Formats: sequence, structure tokens, C-alpha cells
Amino acid sequence: MKKLFHNIDHFFFRKISASGFGLMRIAWGSTVLVSMLTQWSQIRDYYGKDGILPLDLQYMMLRPNYRFTVFEWVTEPHAVFAVYLLFLCTATCTILGIFPRISTIITTLLLFSFHERNSMVLAGGETVLRNIGFLLAIAPGIHAFSLERAELQWKSWVKNRHLLPKLTMPIWPYRLLLWQFIVLYVTSGYDKLLGVMWWFNGTATAAALHHPSFSRNMPTVSAWLSGASVPLSRLVVIFEFCWLLLLVPHGVWRRLGFREGAVKRALLLWGVVFHLSIFALMVVGTFPLAMLAGYLGLLKDEDMHAMRTRLNRFRKTHIVVLYDGNCGFCRRSMGWLAMCDW
Repeated sequence: MKKLFHNIDHFFFRKISASGFGLMRIAWGSTVLVSMLTQWSQIRDYYGKDGILPLDLQYMMLRPNYRFTVFEWVTEPHAVFAVYLLFLCTATCTILGIFPRISTIITTLLLFSFHERNSMVLAGGETVLRNIGFLLAIAPGIHAFSLERAELQWKSWVKNRHLLPKLTMPIWPYRLLLWQFIVLYVTSGYDKLLGVMWWFNGTATAAALHHPSFSRNMPTVSAWLSGASVPLSRLVVIFEFCWLLLLVPHGVWRRLGFREGAVKRALLLWGVVFHLSIFALMVVGTFPLAMLAGYLGLLKDEDMHAMRTRLNRFRKTHIVVLYDGNCGFCRRSMGWLAMCDW
């Protein structure tokens, strides 16, 4: 029984690096900030009581149940714009890490509010952003890469001449995020196989590349890629179903000779190429950026180490820095170097 409880505790609460979730907080905040900035001139039209969707008609367009938005009560155009400015401020604080917990919670609640009042933005990217925001709001460890954390590091350096221990968090938020990605990709792959344009014959990819509403109007590139639409379409479906491999226990992969996290890193690299290609070739809103922001939350200690090793493969030695221990300017410079030394 003791071993059972130990395994349960290890599965949900063992400590991992908080760096991934800190980076995800920054990327998520940047994505929601940029996406909402593009609506600057349309805020009153979309969210005010006299806009495109009047309050009396919103229940005909929006779901009536399980919906939260502050715009049920904030309806005057000037008040709506004030809430919008508050959202921009809290999203900026989320990115910089100024009171990261409070700013992330407020940004998430306001993101839900804007999305649930405007039926025109409830697409895949917005759904991913809301899921990531909710997870960030409840997850420990989002203080990584924040100005709040930098201030604590600086105080420790000034007082003790060394930085604080690495910031860690329990693993359960990582597991929730990973499960979200597995469900998203597998259900997407299954849905593709049931579509009218079956993905294994390439028609779906070719149609998307030439669709006037989605294509970025690059006929030469679209025509060239259409010639390879069959293998590209099959690779997309295979990629999405390959996320099921992450359900295989790590011990099995180790017995097969794979390094810790190697399969996940391969899928993440594949996904980066996939989503950047979508972003470059198609107009699909925030979906590629939201997915890439979520990828950062899947980075653990071994993934950071693997990336550092890959980047440093051409350098065999460390850089030695000599500094004057009695000079305030030198000590301050060494403090920032120590914090930025990855």
C-alpha cells in the first residue's frame, strides 16, 4: 500500500522545472495581446450594447448556458473600452511577470469575457488560448522568467553572491497540458479520416492551399506543394496519431534504447515545422501561435538539457569570465550573466 501511495504521489506531484510553464506564460500573453490589439478599432462594435450583436439578440447567436462574460453587466461603449484597456495592461503584466499570478488570472477571465461575447472569434485558436490560460491560472510555477523572480534573484545575488535554487513545480499541470494535446491531435486525426475529402488522397491539403478564404495567395508555392499533397496529407494524419506514443511509459522507451523524452522532442519538432508551415501558408487566426505557445509548457529538464547540448555541440569548453568582486558595476553585471547563463 505504501508503494502504491508513493507511485501516485510521484505521478502527480514529483518536482519538475518550472521553466517551460514560465516560457509558456510569456508566449501565451504575447499571443493574446497581439490578437486583441488587432481589434482596437472594433471593440465598441463587437462588445458594446449598440454594436453588431445587441444584448437582446445575443442568446440567438451565443450559447445560453455555461457562459461567462463581464459584458453581461458592462455594456456602455466607454466602459467596454475601459475593460479592453485593462485587458491590454494585464496581458502586458503577464508577459513581463509583474504580479504574474494575479495578472494571469485577470487576463484569463477577461479573455473568456471577450470571446464569449463575440461569436465571430470562437475558433480553434481561441479555444486553445482559453485552455492554456485556465491552466496557467491554476498551475504553480508560472513565476519563472518573471520580473518578480528576477528581483528575488537579484536580492539573493547581492546578499549571498549566488542565485536562488532552480524554480520547480509539481508535474500535474504538465500532465494536464500533455493530455490536452494528445486528445486534440488524436481527435483531429480521426476527424480527418471521416471527412468528405479524405486526407490520404491529398485533396484536403490541395483544397486548403488554394482556398480563397484561407490561402495567403502564393500561387507558385501552393501549386508546388499541391504536387506533393498526397504525402503531405498522410504525414499530417500520421503525425497527429503519433501523439498516442506519449502514453507509452518511459520505462518501455528506455528498454527500447530511446533517451528520456526523445519521442516527445521529435513530435514537438515535427509540430513546430507543421504549425509554422500553416502560419506561413494559410490565414487561420491564432491557431498556429497558440499551439506553439502550448509546446513551451511541455519542455522539462531533460528537454532543456538536450537543447543546450545540441546548441553547444561545437563548443567544447565553457567561457571563463573574470570580474572584480569589489566593484558594484562588475557584481551587477555578473548577477545578470548568471541569471541569463543557459
